[in-house]
Order: sequence, then C-alpha cells, then structure tokens
Amino acid sequence: MGNHEPELADPLILAGDRVAPMVTGTITDAKMPLRRYAISFLGDNRVQEAIPVLERIVTTEAEADYCRADAREAIYKIDPSVGRRIASGFNKRSVGDMPRTPATDYLGWSAQEVLTDSKRLNERRTVWRILHEYWFPEKFE
Repeated sequence: MGNHEPELADPLILAGDRVAPMVTGTITDAKMPLRRYAISFLGDNRVQEAIPVLERIVTTEAEADYCRADAREAIYKIDPSVGRRIASGFNKRSVGDMPRTPATDYLGWSAQEVLTDSKRLNERRTVWRILHEYWFPEKFE
C-alpha cells in the first residue's frame, strides 16, 4: 500500500477476524478517518467477504486514487487472480511519455505492481511481524 505508515493498521490486525465485518461495512464511507489503513487490514488479513466492497472502491472514479490503488492491492493480497483481473484494465492507461511512478500515475503504477507480483505486495503485516518488530526493533531499522 505505497509508503504510508503500515503500523497504523496494527490495532485492527491484532483484533483480527473479530473486527473484519465491521471494517468491511465502514470502509464504504469515503470520509472515514484512516480509511486506507482499514483497507490495508482487510488485505493483510485476507478477508474474502471484503472483495465486493473493495472492488466498488476501485471502480468508483470519484474515489481518491490512493484509496482505489490501496483497495486493488488489498484485493490482490486476498485473491491474486481477482487482483490481476482488476489491475489489467488500469495497466492500459497512458501518461504520455512520462514514466509510470506513484507521482505521475498512481493507479497505473499500482496496477503494474499487481500484474508483476511485486515483492512489496507479497509481504503481509501479521500479528507475528507486529510483535517481532516490538520486541526486536533493531532487525527492522
């Protein structure tokens, strides 16, 4: 999910499946505070039931590009084949002669990350990683 602060999703990850239905229901609100971290949680916890809601975010052009890209990446983490199918439509976008970067075309860049199975997207934030970072921070600096 880009280079945002992934630890902001940690309370949700630690709560796990107990909060997944509530988070899935509340991410439909575009004004939800810290929404992208809730989206990240759904992907990291592989919440299958969230795919239709995440797909609506991806396909709604009124949504912020970063939320659309985060939702697509979350879908990829839940089900890579669905994530690739959705990303294929965005990969055809053109930004002229400019290289595709997060600054010039965040949606296209994110789609390329999904389609190439980026290592960044295959890393999940888990309870184990959170606790490991807490107890052994020097290994993550």
